[in-house]
Amino acid sequence: MLISVIVLYAGVTSFVESVKQIIKPETPDYNAASLIIVAVAVAVKILLGRYVKGIGKKVNSDSLVNSGEDATLDSVISASTLVAAGIFLIFQVSLEAWLGAIISIVIIKSGAEMLRDTVSQILGEQNDAELARSIKQTVTGFPEVHGAYDLVLNNYGPDSWNGSIHIEVLDTFSANELDQLIREITMKVMEEHHVILTAIGVYSVNTQDEEIIQARQKVREIVFAHEYVTQMHGFYWDKKQKTMRFDIVVSFEAGDRKAVYAEVVSDVQKEFPDIQLQVALDTDFAEE
Repeated sequence: MLISVIVLYAGVTSFVESVKQIIKPETPDYNAASLIIVAVAVAVKILLGRYVKGIGKKVNSDSLVNSGEDATLDSVISASTLVAAGIFLIFQVSLEAWLGAIISIVIIKSGAEMLRDTVSQILGEQNDAELARSIKQTVTGFPEVHGAYDLVLNNYGPDSWNGSIHIEVLDTFSANELDQLIREITMKVMEEHHVILTAIGVYSVNTQDEEIIQARQKVREIVFAHEYVTQMHGFYWDKKQKTMRFDIVVSFEAGDRKAVYAEVVSDVQKEFPDIQLQVALDTDFAEE
């Protein structure tokens, strides 16, 4: 971010100086030695910029990428000086200030874009959809896992990710079996995706009551009859407490997500009037 500010500052100060020269023009005085030095500086900065930017992309370092961009923009400024000098020596027309102003605007634009992208990452951005998808595939690849939901990823720098996820498992799992499964999932996600799952929550799936299994299917039919519902998970019917709980995900494309949620709850309640519903409006942070 600091590099981006330096680039932005360089563009602004260059623009100010160019405007001063436009208002009060001065006749330039070029000599061969100075032009050769500028030409060498342009070549060096172009090579340096390409090299540093290439290394930055290779190691996934935004600071190196921005440093390379800074060197490239410096070479553009120097190159504009050479162009202006050539025009003056050939046609005796001084365009240094005007070229400087144009180049300065380009640099200001580049600096603002670099700063915007960096600040956006600091404030937090949407999950990498492809990474989220591949992690869910890995987790659901375990035969004991019947679904993976609520994946949240936090980026703490290049190749440094932490996250959390919920999994659906059968309600017959013992604590020991569940502990072993969670450890295996954590290790595999770390090995394959270099993401540390700091927390794995659990949704239990009813398996011992045929009535509950059929009710779950009925609820799914009601829920997915609504256009913008993309997921339903965490279903559990506690007959003793007369409660039924599950989560639904409503797409951000819905004009009013809460209205869709209310309609879903109302329709399910009509089908199960004697049951207390505990329905959570969930968010898919990996939604594209």
